[in-house]
Amino acid sequence: MDWNLFWSAFGAIGTTVGSLITGVAVVVAVKQYKQPLEKKIVVSYGTTLPIMTDNSMGSYHMFIDAKNLGVRDTTITGFYFYTKKRKYFLNNMQSPFIQPIALPCVLHQEDCITFQMDMEKVEQELISLQQRRVLKQRQKLYVCVQDAVGQIYICHKTIRFYHGKFK
Repeated sequence: MDWNLFWSAFGAIGTTVGSLITGVAVVVAVKQYKQPLEKKIVVSYGTTLPIMTDNSMGSYHMFIDAKNLGVRDTTITGFYFYTKKRKYFLNNMQSPFIQPIALPCVLHQEDCITFQMDMEKVEQELISLQQRRVLKQRQKLYVCVQDAVGQIYICHKTIRFYHGKFK
């Protein structure tokens, strides 16, 4: 057996593996460098039934959560429903029973804000939009949050509103 050939092949394999590992290290380093530049806001929504201070049940509320999972602070300027063509701002629909959020507000990293609205008020507004034929029956609505530079963060669950109720 020719040992020079064996050691040359072994060295070539080692060099190839070393260069692949170096390439992976470069990709990881670039990703780590870009990470502070990225903003990541996660939007979710749901309904809640608050209990008042006198232990009575309040009316249903819709809430929108905006969570900053990025490593930069972000300024939130608006909450709204969004169709593919229009925005329906919700900033003036905050519930008077809960501490309102003063917009614009700074959302720090690893922080969450909750925007709450009286469900009846939201339903009445959407019924009004449907009666004026601004919003179609069974129109898909997306819940969105907008930041100070105009970037839109969309909740991936859609809402359908028809016959005066959310579906």
